[in-house]
Amino acid sequence: MSNVFFISDLHLGHKNICKFRPFDSVEEHDEHIKDNLLSSLTKRSKLFILGDVAFTDESGDWIVELAKHTPNMTIVLGNHDSDRSCGRRNMLKYMQAGIKLHGLTTYKDAWLSHCPIHPDEMRKKIMNIHGHTHSNNVKAIGYSKLDDARYFNVSCENIDYKPIRYDQIMERMS
Repeated sequence: MSNVFFISDLHLGHKNICKFRPFDSVEEHDEHIKDNLLSSLTKRSKLFILGDVAFTDESGDWIVELAKHTPNMTIVLGNHDSDRSCGRRNMLKYMQAGIKLHGLTTYKDAWLSHCPIHPDEMRKKIMNIHGHTHSNNVKAIGYSKLDDARYFNVSCENIDYKPIRYDQIMERMS
């Protein structure tokens, strides 16, 4: 069993997130995701968060606390992670806590990004693990209903708000 986990689009502290997700309050939303992270991860886990992490200073502080529980953490920055002063403050906190920050990185044969990358940029990698599109998956060219097998969307909505292991991604892709 793999100890490498992926998740994206936590949107912790996002006051309008309940308009888009099935929760009654942002507190309920955040607690659900936090509980799922804490119950899935250990000190030996490697966690990749693929963007749109925390929308408040307090939720950024919680990510720093999570890094004490799961010290091998990498955040691939999303479009909402640096577009507010709070996001920039959180990025500084993450770096000070030893969390690795990237705009784009790789793991094994996969590109890791917040937004899906263009198919021409796959190069020698076989897939792109990404977020950003929430419950919408990248479709195969020329098909409106067939998902493109080279893309795996780890937005919370697609993985039941729980981090997913790398081996589970590989099983689903085969």
